[in-house]
Amino acid sequence: MRKWILGGLAVAVVAGLVWGGLTYRDRTFAWEDCEAPRVEAGSALVELNDWSEDLELVPVGDVDFPVAMIPAGDPLGSSYLVTTLAGGLLELDIESGETNELLDFANEIIVGDEQGLLGLALSPSSEFLYLTFTDTEGTLTLVEYEYPELTERRLVMTVPQPQRWHNGGNLLFGPDGYLYMALGDGGGKADQYNNGQNLSSVKGSVIRIDPRPSGDQRYTIPSDNPFVDGDAPEIWVYGLRNPWRIWFDEGDLWIGDVGQNCVEEINVVPAGESGLNFGWPALEGNMRVRGFIPSGVTEPELFYDHDPYGCSISGGGVYRGTAMPDLEGMYIWADYCNGRVRALDPADGSVYALGVREPLTVSFGFDIDGEPYLLTRESGILKLQAR
Repeated sequence: MRKWILGGLAVAVVAGLVWGGLTYRDRTFAWEDCEAPRVEAGSALVELNDWSEDLELVPVGDVDFPVAMIPAGDPLGSSYLVTTLAGGLLELDIESGETNELLDFANEIIVGDEQGLLGLALSPSSEFLYLTFTDTEGTLTLVEYEYPELTERRLVMTVPQPQRWHNGGNLLFGPDGYLYMALGDGGGKADQYNNGQNLSSVKGSVIRIDPRPSGDQRYTIPSDNPFVDGDAPEIWVYGLRNPWRIWFDEGDLWIGDVGQNCVEEINVVPAGESGLNFGWPALEGNMRVRGFIPSGVTEPELFYDHDPYGCSISGGGVYRGTAMPDLEGMYIWADYCNGRVRALDPADGSVYALGVREPLTVSFGFDIDGEPYLLTRESGILKLQAR
């Protein structure tokens, strides 16, 4: 993990004197997109290595705009749960490609590029299924179903959203058994609602809750959450713009954070750490955006500029399969615009172009063997495998 140890006010004043180009808004300053000064950081993507193995993308499911995919709970089966943006919860057989609709949220949700049926997670016991969606008022809603019956539903949490962008909604159970949910900053340019650095709001953060409390509470806060005594005790880490998506590997939490117009980020929360601040909206990657830089901001594991590498990160996960052994331990992701699939080796920071691409890749799923699947807007679900 890397941190910039910066004195916020002093650095901001020096930045203004050296770089200039300040405009003032609500007693903060901001630079025009992609013309901002940079702070020093050693994790920029500046060179791509070619991957030695010939890989391919093989269709496994003709699903319209899939957003999330997880195993359906049978450790030996080929059945997977998939959400579609338009509101369908499907059961997909990845061997036959056949689908079966389990639930339909079409009449309960607003659908847009960043609104709809967004996330799902199955409890470690496989007794409860959790789903997130934006309801007809645009509120991000977290619900629980008894599984596999899917007849009993319980409301867990609601997070009103000021705009249709940056709603987040990705769900994931951690190795500690708690539920993690990613939340965007609420939308608008340069975090106009001031949520990224606001520890009174869960927006712009990854939160951590116990969704199965005793008594009549909807959920409880784990006692070791870093801001357990604050106004938003759910927060685990913060300073994020639009985390899309999150993944656990050996206790480390990986976060693909979508940038504004210039830079994309891959962030890591090391196992055993919490309360980290990833800097938004003061920073996007190593680029100054708005306001003073807080002290102790955690540097991204990797960031890349839109020119020439893409426009919007679709976060994936760390490869732990066996079919492509050279990828072992590498973080795989894609860019939504150009669809190029890449891998980061955290051991030495090397980044590889895997030689496959699928534009409009939305997110990733992994099967019970750890093999990766691309969830795409126009081509359904594709398996990444050796040719």
